[in-house]
Amino acid sequence: MAENIIAIPTLTTIEIIDIKNIIYLEAEGKYTIFHLLDKTTKTVSKNIGYYEHILPQKLFFRIHHKYLINISETDTIFRSDGHYCILKNGKNIPIAKRRIEDFRKYLQLK
Repeated sequence: MAENIIAIPTLTTIEIIDIKNIIYLEAEGKYTIFHLLDKTTKTVSKNIGYYEHILPQKLFFRIHHKYLINISETDTIFRSDGHYCILKNGKNIPIAKRRIEDFRKYLQLK
């Protein structure tokens, strides 16, 4: 498959999505919710770990067991009051304590 698109199966269709239109993915049990730039969501019946492995690691990082973010859609990362990031759409997403060090390395801060 092309590097810049992903096919996601919904209940009735298979949708082709440009990966740069993905803001973040959210785990919901065995399901994954895609949050897109056009403010829509797509729910698929594969777990977030599957998408963590197939989406490009240079663009996506798993900052929490529940969230996989598109780093290019991240606005600010806060290190006080617990670690969290604010995405360009205004969404506040926590960074798990056990992932902070890996996230710093990913951002080449260490």
